[in-house]
Amino acid sequence: MRTTVSIFALLALAGAASASTWVQGDIAVSTSAGEYRVYSNTGVLKDVLSNGGASYYTTGSAFDSTGNLWGTNFGGNSVSKFDGPGGTHTQNLVISGAGQTPECILFNAAGKVFLSGPGSFIARYSNTGVLEQTYSAYDSDWMDLASDQTTMFFGNEGGLIRRWDLASDSALPNFASTSTGRSYAMRLLADGSLLVAAERQVERFDSLGNLIQTYDTAGMDSSFALNVDPDGTSFWTADFNNANVYKFDISTGQMLFSFNTGTGTNTVFGLSLFGERTSSGVPLPSAAFAGLAGMGMLASRRRRA
Repeated sequence: MRTTVSIFALLALAGAASASTWVQGDIAVSTSAGEYRVYSNTGVLKDVLSNGGASYYTTGSAFDSTGNLWGTNFGGNSVSKFDGPGGTHTQNLVISGAGQTPECILFNAAGKVFLSGPGSFIARYSNTGVLEQTYSAYDSDWMDLASDQTTMFFGNEGGLIRRWDLASDSALPNFASTSTGRSYAMRLLADGSLLVAAERQVERFDSLGNLIQTYDTAGMDSSFALNVDPDGTSFWTADFNNANVYKFDISTGQMLFSFNTGTGTNTVFGLSLFGERTSSGVPLPSAAFAGLAGMGMLASRRRRA
């Protein structure tokens, strides 16, 4: 069954968004104009967070193991951290002047921060924002880290998906090419397959790089952002052209739910989930444990292999 929620219904329910406590399954959507909007897993607006720069595109984001939200300020060459999961979600500028145009951010199992952006390189930072290493994987953009903590999958928004060995700072054999000639946000799954937002659709490749499944629905022509739901059986993607956010079942390909951010065209360029499943093994925020237990998932909270 598919469900669609209008932004007007969301605003009526949420009112003027004030600071809320983030819980398992909440979705942080990067909506440009210096904003990150946090929604419940059912599409209800909870918070509107600002990085203080209305002209800055906000793009990739990720929650760390303590429940803070880190977001890339694409137009500001910086990364903001919003305190969470409770409190007032105070913003701190943790990385600035990185020599990159950061678009993608992720954490490894040790809590190290990785950044990449178009025409730039992959860089690793401490969890306090200190640059530790840059890698020679030039022209990297969207990326995801494998469970071995050393293999980085990445693309440059063209169709080719490459791999890099972080341990030796050297190229590995290319992984795959999308059928659309585009590759944006990507996520590795437990079986070694890879989900890729490929603009006209989302594509799934098996562990050998073979295209095995596609995901699409009417009106979704600019799929850009992507992340896996904490339930491990579904994923979310966002269309930058129509500002819709969609949830798909990984196995069946069915579109389960959607909502619109109401922010207009060319505004939605990233999303992340509180308690999201990542192959890199980032520990779940402790605040998410209650949600997992309620879903009968606490015993299987091990990250994707």
